[in-house]
Amino acid sequence: MYPDVVLFEALLFLFGGLWLLAWSSDRFVWASACLARRLRLSSFVVGFVIVGFGTSLSELMVSAVAACRGHSDLSLGNAYGSNIFNVAVILGFLCLLRPIRIRRSVRLAAVPLLILVTAASWASLACFGRITRPMAAAAILLFVGVVAVYARFGRRSARSLGPDREAPGSVSAVGMLFFLATLLLASHLVVWGSVVTARRLGLSELMIGLTVVAAGTSLPELATSLAALRRRETDIVLGNVIGSNFFNAVVVVGASTLIREVESVPEGVLWRDLPFSLILTCGLLCRRLTCWRGALALASFVLYLVLLLCIR
Repeated sequence: MYPDVVLFEALLFLFGGLWLLAWSSDRFVWASACLARRLRLSSFVVGFVIVGFGTSLSELMVSAVAACRGHSDLSLGNAYGSNIFNVAVILGFLCLLRPIRIRRSVRLAAVPLLILVTAASWASLACFGRITRPMAAAAILLFVGVVAVYARFGRRSARSLGPDREAPGSVSAVGMLFFLATLLLASHLVVWGSVVTARRLGLSELMIGLTVVAAGTSLPELATSLAALRRRETDIVLGNVIGSNFFNAVVVVGASTLIREVESVPEGVLWRDLPFSLILTCGLLCRRLTCWRGALALASFVLYLVLLLCIR
């Protein structure tokens, strides 16, 4: 159990930790991208594997620390809330700035994979009402298999994430270790601040995870997606969001469950969060994400927040 502090101190821990998460995740992606360019990966694979998984390390660290502390609701809320935020808010906002074309290969492979994972998560949780370690281990194995496939078939002429200024390999490796350590420290601050804030405001930990923590840990995805959109690298934008959501649904939930099994899944996850996430993901099967689709996604997220506040 975290030491109890006053609300002002809890908010300092929460928002200070979120800022540190955003900064350290962004720097981790920079170091990872230097290595990815040397491996000559395609733009979508760079977005899916390197940027998407890298920016989701903040969700992984927050959920893992929360699981260690016995706050499984916060772990689930963080993972599924981030997935909702990534599609509804990040992609919705980016579509208002510039329509995004979805390549046929993405519509036929990556999006159906994410739909399948989301639907399978919903079905298994509805049937069993809990998440066991064997289920989590199967999810981790799925993640390893998908990464192996993308690494095998994604070695094409890579389009750069930015100016071609690569750091030496030793600097990238040392940098990634440092930024991972920073992520772990920031995660402790976020979980501590969010749990105390939830108690002080009378809110459930699930709601805090679905809103404040999920949005805060999605800041790296938003920053990298904006940078990629400015360079017209829409493959990286889509790879970032789809890869991040896949990582959250499989690795974040799986890793936190390996630490501590989820004995009881909150009802809100079954009838509200996972169905909404599935509907948003199915919306990515179209050929083009237009401005009106982005506005619709943002409006649906506002209604989702209203539902959260009305039904705790």
